[in-house]
Amino acid sequence: MRRAALALALCLAFAGCSNHAIRLDDFEDAKVNIDRPREVKSETCGVMVSFIPFRMRSQLIRASQDLKRSANGGVLTNIRVQESWYWLVLADLLCTEIRATAYPRVP
Repeated sequence: MRRAALALALCLAFAGCSNHAIRLDDFEDAKVNIDRPREVKSETCGVMVSFIPFRMRSQLIRASQDLKRSANGGVLTNIRVQESWYWLVLADLLCTEIRATAYPRVP
């Protein structure tokens, strides 16, 4: 019984640590104003408490959605992703930061 509970806990922990693949670029055939670049960034975090993940699977998706909102419909280029782990007393914190250059679209 103990082994089954431990195996279940490990499976849930590993399932919560997986991430989704996403596409960040959106500049296919877009016309942009290269004279007005702007740096945009977004950061989101997830927490792991005793091998139980909270909001870790969706943090890359949340960060990319926030980045696109801050670009105000602009075209994102030069995208950089950085992940950082922080140890807290009772948990681990995983933060994902995305930085990009946003160019405004030309109609």
